[in-house]
Amino acid sequence: MTTDSAIPDSFSVSCIVRGALLTPLPGAGDAVRWEPDGALAIGSDGRILASGSANEILGRFPGAAVDDFSGRLILPAFVDAHLHFPQLDIIGSLGDSLLEWLENSALPAELRMTDSRYTEIAAHILIQTLLTHGIATAVIYSSSHTDATRTLFAEAERSGMRALIGKVSMDRHAPAALLSDADRDVEQTARLIEKWHQRTPLLHYVVTPRFAPCCSDELLRGCGEWLRSHPDLRLQTHFAETRAECDWVRELFPHDRDYLAVYERCGLLGPRTILGHAIQIDAAIAERIAESGAAVAHCPSSNLFLGSGLIPLELLEKFNVRVGLGSDIGAGTSVSMWRTMLAAYQVQRLRGRALSPGRLLKMATWQGARALGLEQETGALIPGLFADFQVIDWQRHPLLKRRMEQGAVDADAVISALIAHADDRVTEEVRVLNRPIWQQPVNG
Repeated sequence: MTTDSAIPDSFSVSCIVRGALLTPLPGAGDAVRWEPDGALAIGSDGRILASGSANEILGRFPGAAVDDFSGRLILPAFVDAHLHFPQLDIIGSLGDSLLEWLENSALPAELRMTDSRYTEIAAHILIQTLLTHGIATAVIYSSSHTDATRTLFAEAERSGMRALIGKVSMDRHAPAALLSDADRDVEQTARLIEKWHQRTPLLHYVVTPRFAPCCSDELLRGCGEWLRSHPDLRLQTHFAETRAECDWVRELFPHDRDYLAVYERCGLLGPRTILGHAIQIDAAIAERIAESGAAVAHCPSSNLFLGSGLIPLELLEKFNVRVGLGSDIGAGTSVSMWRTMLAAYQVQRLRGRALSPGRLLKMATWQGARALGLEQETGALIPGLFADFQVIDWQRHPLLKRRMEQGAVDADAVISALIAHADDRVTEEVRVLNRPIWQQPVNG
């Protein structure tokens, strides 16, 4: 890994972090940089000033304090582009396809979000579980309740992670206790935005219509108006996850030519839009997504679990659509981005393709950040970005330790071993802006 010659040697460095550095490189392609004995020089604002071999960085900034993680891996913290707060306790609810699973598992779980004590405990467990798995940036669907959404924001703020959170908006085809009409939804959303959006640089409100079938035209247009009138807001929704869902949309919106046209007409598509799934698409749809500038959150574990389909990732790549990875708990079966990367690999193998180890790591880090418009802040360990990273101690996992000791010495071999074996046991520490926000308990 090369240093950044634009940073003068005399520049104030608050900390040097030493360890085996592994990071994707921004831009096209699957390239990663691997420095078995590397170091990051980090400024007082938490941004990376320089990176390179330990000898280079230590020699260039003599006298700087050193956090020494020799013998461990330093990777960018993960970015989870799509998950559901209320569904934490229904992970692994077997037996249904998407629409039935929503009715039988997901929506009943969301009804529990009126219990303030339950919600406080669930929010704490969710945030800590994300951090335990090295996830320091997450885009989270809350429930349709303002109190639950406030609770989740407060917990995320206490943790120090990057959190993009939205109250789910819906006004039909769900239990009455979960619905808000368009006018009430505007009032609720306005209060949450005023209180929480950019309350700190790490907190963002995300406008969150659940998906077209649960939203009237009026509600969808209201969500689109938030996106149009507030240039610093993002919007997330679900799109084309299953054929049955697409058929339902055709029934509910007979005057629109297809599912995407509903979102286009209501003003929901743009560079700050994150579409969950986008499985049931063709080249024409992929091209229209690209033209709008919207990004896609690919949720392979969920797609396999529900049997929703195999995303045609090659179409999204053809038109340069931004794609990040989402765990999508609770249809997704694990918070772990290592498991999510493995599922992404398996989905593409079933489509006759093989994603490289570097591409998989990039999807879980920098590509995820780019899908959220955060690529100038996080997702890679390069000068100019914030020092959002995780420390991996492979010796905590017996099979991973053996794999590393048996010759996993280049970047591809290391990433492959991690995808196959890594779990929350190996996460030693997580930092955002170089501030430790989670550390493995001493006896962890």
